[in-house]
Amino acid sequence: MENRLRNEYRNVNKMKDALAKEGITIFPTASDNLSAWTISILTKDKDSPYSGQTHTISVKIPRDYPLSPPECNFTTPMFHPNVKFANGEICLNILTKDDWSPAISLISLAQSIAGLCSAPNTDSPLNCDASNLVKNGDVRAVRCICQYYYKGEYTKVK
Repeated sequence: MENRLRNEYRNVNKMKDALAKEGITIFPTASDNLSAWTISILTKDKDSPYSGQTHTISVKIPRDYPLSPPECNFTTPMFHPNVKFANGEICLNILTKDDWSPAISLISLAQSIAGLCSAPNTDSPLNCDASNLVKNGDVRAVRCICQYYYKGEYTKVK
């Protein structure tokens, strides 16, 4: 696992400029620990309700990585069909044991999550309210709610 993570770290550093053009930054949470990473995604797609927003994802690498997928959660509020609002859990097929492949890198994982921000999968929602709004084409409502939560203008229910 350590060799793989060191290689991932080198690749991320090599690709830093190209990733930045995509709105993606990836870095270890602590310089001396490669088992926890942070992915930051700036959505540049003008048609996305998340356009101009930067969202952060916590990535925890399991001991048996790359044989098992990392645990990924949004740490910034995200009103999205494929994100559980309460804890930031992400519904993305490559994050499941069945669909994960050791060939998937942290870079390709970040790109997949960024793609999900631009093109939600309403057939596999974790947030049914967000999914229904997207399915029904209520673009204005989705944009308003996304901005509302992103700016933190809400009170969490306890």
